Amino acid sequence: MKKRFLDALLLACMVTTFGAMATGCGKATSAKASEAKTVTKSAGHTNLSDSDGDGILEGGTVKVALGGDMVKFDPAYCYDMYGLPVINQVCECLLRIELDENDNMVLKPCLAESYEVVSDKEYYFTIRDGVKFSDGTDFTVDDVIFSLTRMREVAYAAQFYNNVDTIEAVDDKTVHITLSAPDASFLYTMGHQSGSAIFSKKFYEEHEDSFGDPNTGCVGTGPYAYESWTQGEEIVLTRNEYYWDEGAYLDKVVYDIIPESVTQVAGLQSGDINFVLPVPIDAASTIMDIPSVTTQVESTFGVDFIAFNCTEAPFDDVNVRKAMNYLFDSKSFAENVCNGICEAGYSGSIPESLWLGDKSVWEEYQKSMETYDYDIEKAKECLAASAYPDGFTATITTDSNPVRYNAAIYMQSEAEKIGIHLEVEKISGEQLTARTFESPKNYQMICNYWGSDFPDPVGLVGCLFQSKNADGGSNFSNYMNEDFDKLIASQDSMTDPVERGKVFVEACKMLDEDCPWIMIDYANSTCAMSNDLTGYKVMGVWYLNDFTRLMHYVEE
Repeated sequence: MKKRFLDALLLACMVTTFGAMATGCGKATSAKASEAKTVTKSAGHTNLSDSDGDGILEGGTVKVALGGDMVKFDPAYCYDMYGLPVINQVCECLLRIELDENDNMVLKPCLAESYEVVSDKEYYFTIRDGVKFSDGTDFTVDDVIFSLTRMREVAYAAQFYNNVDTIEAVDDKTVHITLSAPDASFLYTMGHQSGSAIFSKKFYEEHEDSFGDPNTGCVGTGPYAYESWTQGEEIVLTRNEYYWDEGAYLDKVVYDIIPESVTQVAGLQSGDINFVLPVPIDAASTIMDIPSVTTQVESTFGVDFIAFNCTEAPFDDVNVRKAMNYLFDSKSFAENVCNGICEAGYSGSIPESLWLGDKSVWEEYQKSMETYDYDIEKAKECLAASAYPDGFTATITTDSNPVRYNAAIYMQSEAEKIGIHLEVEKISGEQLTARTFESPKNYQMICNYWGSDFPDPVGLVGCLFQSKNADGGSNFSNYMNEDFDKLIASQDSMTDPVERGKVFVEACKMLDEDCPWIMIDYANSTCAMSNDLTGYKVMGVWYLNDFTRLMHYVEE
């Protein structure tokens, strides 16, 4: 099987030249950094001082390699791996998701100093005193109301507000939010920037026509402030001199837009790049062996997948979708392509990190579910039972991300064996984000990534497959199933995690039968950081949150 898989990926390895040259298509021996680490000065390790005597060096510039550019410097349109790691340093939320002393993810106050849950449909947030935006203006309740209302109306993540009824100010310290129906994950929405980033109302109104554009940016309360954005090249943030919380130790954070893995590696080796997110699979083992760099790998709530547009022929035929599921070997893909930084997945299940309630219920389900292990004969049988027994021609859309692009090439090769001709359409990362959220959805198959924004399965299963999130939302498969919708809605009012977990198991059974997607892998959260930096530990959330807030340089 390994030889068959590697033959199918030969073209992909030739395209991702550096991966073939540095690591082949083999698996890295370890997901951890080399033990022979050294601390050498990065290019940005300059002008450092411990001005307040707390033992933390302040100053310097951190350079981050981003694999693609932002869509817009506007939190409403930052909902991918290129926009959120930038905007999360500039804008904050009422709450914050962070690690506790046991490395568990928890919700803690941020711009809200406290909150009260009055009922399962009513919440009060008391905002923090003395907070200023990076332009020196005061943070107020009006900014919260304005920001959340705009996110609710126009954001890519507006679906998180489907159950929100009203957002109102009680007084100059208190925000009152009511829901039209209970929502078990609502508080998490108030803790991630893709759903509830707060920005300056005054700045928006003064720059409404250009807000988020490269010459304007936006103004938030976060540890760093917008300075400049040269599209396709770099994004520059500078320290927020008015920052209210612990952190903001660096002078600047500079994001270099570097799609090519070979260039990212060269930057890490030379010290010109301090931080890479995520670690590209075609360079993973090479990066792990750089003595001046530490690689972090953490289980996450995300998956790489191929979504079928289930409302368009030929993918409105479930037998076609099943046939193509039998052609993708997730186990071999994880072993031979992902270099230890992802895991094999199943189209009818979700990562174990999102299993809610009694784990034995999930384990029993996984024993009985259809795993769609590679089986070309079953693929032929399913295609023969479809309305397209002689095959068809279709397009699979992807970007240059090594996981997604290699998956598309592999899928193209395997589909040809049963008479399905797939044309691979490669677009930029920012185009991929825009395409997946457009209405109507203008693609047949699309390779993408999705991670729950919080440790709850509704952030994956609910976001990706509820009918209300179809055209224009995150239901990239345009999967429409009324029974599925009712099932997901039923858990919103439940407080018992065991009962909610059982609901999600039943939902996964429906996905296992209907096959609206092909599971490429269960993704891990990864980053590579130069050893003269400290202050960040990778979390399971995919968007890296405010990862630069506590980051600072250390001496050799």
